[in-house]
Amino acid sequence: MAYTNLLGQVRVGVRGAQVVSQSLLLDGMTGIMGAYSLRKLIGTWTGDAILVRRSLDNTESGIGFDAGGDLDQSALISFVRPTITGYVLDQYSGSVVGLSLRKISGSYSGSAIRVRRSGDNAEQNIGFDVNGGLDTSSLLSFVNSSDTSTSKLLDQYSGASAAYSLRKLRNAYSGSAIRVRRSSDNSELNIGFDASGNLDTVSLLSFVGAGDGFVSIWYDQSGNGKNATQPSSANQPQIVVSGTLQTLNSKPTLYFDGSSRYFDCGYLNGGTKPADYSTFALARYTWSSYQISALIHSQNSVGSGESGYNMMTMWSGGRMVGNSSNNINYRYWYSNSLITLNQRYLFEGHYKSNTSPYVGKFYFNNNSIPVTDWLGGTAQNNSSTEFKTSIGRGGEHNGNYFKGEMQELVTYFSDQTTNRSGISSNINSYYSIYTPTENAFVTTWYDQTGLGRHATQSVVASQPQIVSAGSVITQGGKPTIKFDGIDDYLKIITFTSSVKTIFALFQHNGVDNYDGIVTARTTGQVNLGLASDERSGFTMANSQTTIDSIDATSFYVNSFQTKTLESTYGLNYVVCIKSNSLSGVKNFIIGADIYSN
Repeated sequence: MAYTNLLGQVRVGVRGAQVVSQSLLLDGMTGIMGAYSLRKLIGTWTGDAILVRRSLDNTESGIGFDAGGDLDQSALISFVRPTITGYVLDQYSGSVVGLSLRKISGSYSGSAIRVRRSGDNAEQNIGFDVNGGLDTSSLLSFVNSSDTSTSKLLDQYSGASAAYSLRKLRNAYSGSAIRVRRSSDNSELNIGFDASGNLDTVSLLSFVGAGDGFVSIWYDQSGNGKNATQPSSANQPQIVVSGTLQTLNSKPTLYFDGSSRYFDCGYLNGGTKPADYSTFALARYTWSSYQISALIHSQNSVGSGESGYNMMTMWSGGRMVGNSSNNINYRYWYSNSLITLNQRYLFEGHYKSNTSPYVGKFYFNNNSIPVTDWLGGTAQNNSSTEFKTSIGRGGEHNGNYFKGEMQELVTYFSDQTTNRSGISSNINSYYSIYTPTENAFVTTWYDQTGLGRHATQSVVASQPQIVSAGSVITQGGKPTIKFDGIDDYLKIITFTSSVKTIFALFQHNGVDNYDGIVTARTTGQVNLGLASDERSGFTMANSQTTIDSIDATSFYVNSFQTKTLESTYGLNYVVCIKSNSLSGVKNFIIGADIYSN
């Protein structure tokens, strides 16, 4: 029988391809002059399918077949786009400066950046995670003032006069959070914290069982021993109802009934009336209509209140009222904003004595609330004697009970207005009360070459941003530093080296403007840089002055530049290569993958 094979040859006889046991096209066939395919054609073939040259560095490699006989696409892609297993500065030595938000040198043991948070202008170095990426967990923990395994609220902001919470507030604190009485037999038990610093609700619910649980002691975690107590069963705030934990936004909370439940704290300042105070209370009013209702108050038993202090009380009109007495004058002030019932608030009340006009400050959920001076005059009790403090009631003056839930209350007998944003942020990080508002800015971008050529910016207004509203700014899923296009830049001073090649990864977001990406300067002259073009986004530019080296000059990151070559918008990885140092652009690449070199 005559037949024509795949090579166009006429053959006579039985075709080998018809043998059932043969699985590949050319198995058993002889006289083949040539066979090319991206699949395996002969079972005995052990060679490659193709020889490939990659554009990255013109290296060549043979690519064979996978187990199924198809082209080994995995090997092909791995060769064309190799995974970088080392650090770029180790593989390509000689860099005169290396700034990155990932680790680029195996021997470098320093930080990536130093950041300043907006709340209190505190600064901290931020390093790398175990994978060599920017340690964003530490970054956000610092910026949002959240707890860490070794640093909690009172570790970060010490000096509290009294601190009550259903979470752990101080790392060294070894006591309990609350003492609980169960309804079944009136037995009591101290309840502490779990390994993460949360209230030990497992032990709590196991102890209370199917009945109710009431708090007889809310322990002071400040170290001053000012425990909030309530020995009377009828007056104890509740935490468990019929075996179910009372919660607010999924966190444990204490419930005050508005008629009888409260704590006595005694003399928080040791018997002497404090001059200043700052108090933070996380609570929710659950009245159906506005009632006079105190969160905390230190007030005399006369009931006039003119000699009280440290008061945060909702008045009948729905405004928060505060007061203080400096032994000569007393003041009431009220918020110009009304409280919304059944809404969680982080209330802040601040008072600084002898600061005319002797009116305090309120913040609701980290927002400053305008206040109005209500009353002023000579205090009825001009002595420096302190009054007892109550939580959930109007001090020694019986009445004005709080109805609602409370989770945390911290008071300082000192002015904490400079720290208030950080304290508020810490509480919010745990309880998720409001959308974070904290920002962070880069003061130093550390050089990883080991040459110490760090890019710095000491002027607050000119520091680029890395955290916005509590979240890390990213591009392509990776952390990035954002320059505002107005006055943000980082500067490397006394940069004494020639520059031939610049690698820069950036995204240009401006329009109709010149924005420098990287600029090397001599005294007063632009010599080498990457710059944005008002016509087309960003450009790479070189001044008309040719200088072979830069001595005793400044090197700018994201500063002004001139001369343009058109390019495009978007996330771009740019390489500017000079044939000689600062003598003219020889080649440039835009849009290459950051992880290829």
